[in-house]
Amino acid sequence: FTEYNPLTAHNSYVLVLAELGVVGYVLWFSFLLSCVSMMLYLRSPPPRREEDWEWLVEQYSGSSDDGADGSENGYNPDLNGSTKPTWEISPEDATIANVIFFSFTGYATAAFFLSRSYEVVLFVLCAMAAGHYLGARQHTDGLPAYGFFSRLGWWITLSMISIVALYLITKILLLLS
Repeated sequence: FTEYNPLTAHNSYVLVLAELGVVGYVLWFSFLLSCVSMMLYLRSPPPRREEDWEWLVEQYSGSSDDGADGSENGYNPDLNGSTKPTWEISPEDATIANVIFFSFTGYATAAFFLSRSYEVVLFVLCAMAAGHYLGARQHTDGLPAYGFFSRLGWWITLSMISIVALYLITKILLLLS
């Protein structure tokens, strides 16, 4: 970027987009999103199955008896099944996930106003997020492996939305100046 312009973009997102292009930006932004997503995953465990069954029972409670037992559509849930969640995150893991999540929030805010695209702090935060998720998996039964490629469609979509948002913000700010 500085080869063509002596001044640098004071926005990490614009700087990465200008230096790496759309493909590089999508990869960089997806990397950040996946690390934040891991911490969100640890902050909010899945809902208890009990709530799902209560919702299902409420759906059929006021209607006629046709299909209320699931016989009509071939779906007959076991209402006496376990109501425990599929995994239980320890309070310590949830607290650490909160700290790392809010650190990412602070970084993302600062990155909007500063050129800190490739600073070591970003990579340390990402390493902490990945390490914490892997550590939580080792001592939490049932916590699934994090799949980057299973969410790649979301990351690409969110990256494209962020590019459009950056373009619109830049246009609006140029019109106001």
